[in-house]
Amino acid sequence: MALSLHYNMLGTVLSVTVVKWFVAIAMCVLAIQKLRDLDAFTNQFITYDLLGMRVVRYAYIYPFAEAFVGIGMLAALPSSLVSPIALLIGSIGAISVIKAVYIDKRELKCACVGGKVMCR
Repeated sequence: MALSLHYNMLGTVLSVTVVKWFVAIAMCVLAIQKLRDLDAFTNQFITYDLLGMRVVRYAYIYPFAEAFVGIGMLAALPSSLVSPIALLIGSIGAISVIKAVYIDKRELKCACVGGKVMCR
């Protein structure tokens, strides 16, 4: 989608913008998957996310924050508004998954696409 949009709008195929749009579109699609069943996502998310375990409200806010970052990137909102949220949710998520999978050696039900998927 990012390639076709970029080609349609700018007439070229490869640029940094394509990568940015790819990430933004992926974030929006993943947020939609999570929001389809917010309770199921939250119940799986709190089993491995370090902040979600302690603050369940964060688990409910996370998909909205992810959608905001994706939409913000597509809308070219100021990076001072979008980047802190992206860094926050991305860092917490990465640390949580690394701890669960590589340190605790857990097999977890990944909530990344809304739940019901096994990650190894």
